[in-house]
Amino acid sequence: MVLGVDNSEEAWRCIDKRVNVYPHLREFTAIGSGGSSFRQSMVNAVQAVVGHVERVTQRQSTSGRYVSVTVGPVLVSSADDILEVYTRMKSDDRLRYFL
Repeated sequence: MVLGVDNSEEAWRCIDKRVNVYPHLREFTAIGSGGSSFRQSMVNAVQAVVGHVERVTQRQSTSGRYVSVTVGPVLVSSADDILEVYTRMKSDDRLRYFL
């Protein structure tokens, strides 16, 4: 998602071409509810695209209602990899935000 007026995939790809060189290491962070099952869902989303994941960190919100899960860094080969990870993450209804 691109912050600003145009949140289209096309706008994102335009910015991506200017700032990223592939392959590169990237982290994916997701915030949602569901504790350890949400964590595993986000790990599965990343693994399905890039393969094995070695590092996953998790932080519970102060209220305990949400969990922040960071997966990676992992090696992504293209912008398509990034978009596919986000598509898979968004398929989980417990997801509230992703970075």
